Amino acid sequence: MSIVLNGLIQLSLTYCLIVFLVLMLRRPMHRIAGARWVYVQWLTLCLPLVVFVAPKAMLSSLIPLPMQEFSLPGRVSSIVEANSFNVLTIALLVLWASGAIITIWRAAQTNMRLARVVKQKCQSLTGNQVREVDRFCRKAHVYPSPEVCFSPDIDGPALLGVVNPLLLLPPRFFDRFSRSEQALMIYHELVHFRRKDAWWNLLFCVLRCVFWFNPLIGLAQRRFRLDQELSCDQFVLWDEPSAQRALYATAMIKVASPANSSNLIGFRNNSPEILSRVKHLQHHKTSPVQSIFGPVGFALLLIAVTVVSTPYVEGDYTTGTASGWCGVYQGLGL
Repeated sequence: MSIVLNGLIQLSLTYCLIVFLVLMLRRPMHRIAGARWVYVQWLTLCLPLVVFVAPKAMLSSLIPLPMQEFSLPGRVSSIVEANSFNVLTIALLVLWASGAIITIWRAAQTNMRLARVVKQKCQSLTGNQVREVDRFCRKAHVYPSPEVCFSPDIDGPALLGVVNPLLLLPPRFFDRFSRSEQALMIYHELVHFRRKDAWWNLLFCVLRCVFWFNPLIGLAQRRFRLDQELSCDQFVLWDEPSAQRALYATAMIKVASPANSSNLIGFRNNSPEILSRVKHLQHHKTSPVQSIFGPVGFALLLIAVTVVSTPYVEGDYTTGTASGWCGVYQGLGL
């Protein structure tokens, strides 16, 4: 049982450092490298899980990082070791398990309610509307296209589901928006579809359930979703002229009007998110600077995350001296 608690503490501390690094780099990376590289930075959150489950011998052969040894005085270490498995450990594990179960239950209830509402109120498209959406999908090189239907509980197009995503359109979508606005908005959702963003959202949901006690994970999830939308906006407007950017901004403002507020989707098109997305529209352009600084910035962050995440152990892996972050954990009796 103490092994589970040790792993939770180590991963939680590691994620705190990684989230802090990513959040600190968000603003400068948006200005220098663009939204797509900011979104790619969040993928470094997968590395601690890989490192944690990988064999230490494999890690030491792949990443032989020399780190300074860390240890506490012998008497303190012996006291901590003697009390490492006690009532407090059991209480902490029970508390964590209770919080994780409650968080999972709430997430499951939300998803079940969403699926039930969509199934009950979903309306089919006419033949001409289906062919229109199919033309948009072919133009975006997405074929076969996802299933499409109308939902009265959403304000703008949304892609829901992980295994078989469903493209939902608001009622009167083809009457309320111009053809150019329709193409831009549907293309935005098709970018989510092509990149399999729903799987990354699921990963963040799992992290939120496991580390429910860590407020930084909740903050990271909100920033991640915003950066995900910004990166899709950049893909949509990659080489578009100013007129198309103005149309895209107009469509987003229509979706965010107070008369169209909805609670069906967790990430709603509310005013702060829309204002942030509109503010970044002028930066969604290709440039040589982004092509250079984007990969460089991501490579530096990946190196930093690797150093933070790797519990390097010298010598024998059962009796050897722990160093680096692993040494800090061991010195604290974790």
